[in-house]
Amino acid sequence: MPIVTLVNANEMRPPVGPIALDYLAAALELQGCQPLLLDLTWADDAESAVAAHFRDRSPDLVGFTLRNTDDCYLAGRYSCVPHARRIVSLLRRYTEAPLVVGGCGYSLWPELLLDELGADFGIAGDGEEAFPQLAHALARGAEVTKIPGLVFRAESGIRRNAPRPVDLESLPPARRDFTDNARYWREGGQGGFETKRGCSGRCVYCADPVVKGRSVRLRPPEAVAQEVANLAAQGVTDLHTCDAEFNLPREHALAVCEALTARGLGERVRWWAYCTPEQFDGELARAMRRAGCVGIDFGADHGCDEQLAQLGRRHRAADLERVAAACRRHGLVFMFDLLLGGPGETHEGIRATPRVPRPCRHQSSGRETGA
Repeated sequence: MPIVTLVNANEMRPPVGPIALDYLAAALELQGCQPLLLDLTWADDAESAVAAHFRDRSPDLVGFTLRNTDDCYLAGRYSCVPHARRIVSLLRRYTEAPLVVGGCGYSLWPELLLDELGADFGIAGDGEEAFPQLAHALARGAEVTKIPGLVFRAESGIRRNAPRPVDLESLPPARRDFTDNARYWREGGQGGFETKRGCSGRCVYCADPVVKGRSVRLRPPEAVAQEVANLAAQGVTDLHTCDAEFNLPREHALAVCEALTARGLGERVRWWAYCTPEQFDGELARAMRRAGCVGIDFGADHGCDEQLAQLGRRHRAADLERVAAACRRHGLVFMFDLLLGGPGETHEGIRATPRVPRPCRHQSSGRETGA
């Protein structure tokens, strides 16, 4: 049985629970591997924590997740890559096991980041199938270069295999018990849950289709509800969707809400979602509120139709009137994300944008939302 250490080194605050490691650990166990956790988020001294972990453990493989490459915040301008490089260097010092890097941030530039971080392998895209395959192949001394999504060094340079998206319907409901989700929640973060992967949108700026693909893969609504119930049982009652857009497709979003409501989770948890103004209406707003949703972050982007077209968005400014009315009618706090200064931006478009409906005031630290 291959032994695999999974490392989380995200130092951002408030701390964000590594949902990918929960999913990956479950996949490793299902396929006959033993996952171990090294969560450096809580370590006062990363080197001491790394040394202590490997003092009595000799894993066959070490997986390192790079969730973000930067903080996406103009005033902060923090890059996660130098910190990740330091952690990889520490791991090299205390273990001879091959190092594999993956995660959403890594999957944006797989070849570049493999070289930059100095890892042995990378996995671009989904890891639930590729990572256990790599662990077993390395344990047997077998060929690894055909594994889907694998990034590796060859004589010709760094190569990347085409990924094979995981069939989410084939995965069992996530137990979510590998990482300390309750501590992340207590320290000011939120629990995350996923209802789908991939996005069919053509927004010119978005990384989600690059990382997760343009084909939308759905989780069974009952599996989503079971996962949320598992988190609630741990005391994690503030959650956020990890989907590109919760309401695409709309019928699946409704089915997820029905599954949550049927289990009584609408009375036990509060959750927030990313949505698009497209395919959002009063029926969905009502269903989301009954299922425990309290707030929505809409990717509105702009209040000018011409600029929305330039950005590759399918909704138009008039749709913002409709979603604002639906949210107010059903008691959902909401906000509009805006992107100003994009390709083709005009002064007239910027002046038009503040005239779109003003959303409710929204402040969230993961616990409190005011309207």
